[in-house]
Amino acid sequence: MLVELVAMSDSIDSPSVDSPPPAEPADPTGEPPRRRGWFLPVVVVASVLVGALVATAVIVFTGWNEPEHRYQVSVYLERDITAQQRETVQSALAGLDPVEAVRYESGEQSFQNFKDQFKDAPDLLETITADDLPGSLLADFAAPEFDCAMLEPVKELAGVDTVVVLQLPEGDGPRARVSCGNLL
Repeated sequence: MLVELVAMSDSIDSPSVDSPPPAEPADPTGEPPRRRGWFLPVVVVASVLVGALVATAVIVFTGWNEPEHRYQVSVYLERDITAQQRETVQSALAGLDPVEAVRYESGEQSFQNFKDQFKDAPDLLETITADDLPGSLLADFAAPEFDCAMLEPVKELAGVDTVVVLQLPEGDGPRARVSCGNLL
């Protein structure tokens, strides 16, 4: 039994025919390999910086736009307005920026729109006639925000009764009234 143990210990120390040869150092000079752990962090940091630079350039050159909202300005006219006064008010509205369109709506057209809008309220329809509704000028605007100050000169023109600003909905929702202080 002792002979077997000695024979086994000899076979453990000597390589067998089937075992691979011992590994030789990768560097023929015998120096240990250098660590390359710095390369990956540098690449990651450089990639992040390049990505941030590209994103900033896209925002700067294409412009970071706020969502654009749609507004309708209704300028209700006095009943005794002259054609000359109405043209003056219409020209003043058309000269505002960023106005898209200005149109005149007579009292009869306003009444027809009123009837269409409140067709489910017959009691309300019985109380209003076409003579109760004045003519108006409607101006459409598209902007991120509405600046009420631009309407002050229009409010002061002869023949203007009231100015109302509505923010139009994105879909089929209700319109929202914009508070413009002393214009309303």
